Amino acid sequence: MAALDPRHKTHNIPGKFLSYMQSGLPVLATINAGNDLADVIQTERVGRFAQTTR
Repeated sequence: MAALDPRHKTHNIPGKFLSYMQSGLPVLATINAGNDLADVIQTERVGRFAQTTR
């Protein structure tokens, strides 16, 4: 699970997310609206995500 703090206002990809991808583990993430991580998760088909609305 990768969770971004809703106070982050810039794009952020946690290091553990990259480790999960490298290991072939599925990812469940909560991310800030508009974060590029959503595109990576969808394009690479590595898991699911929910976007915060704050």
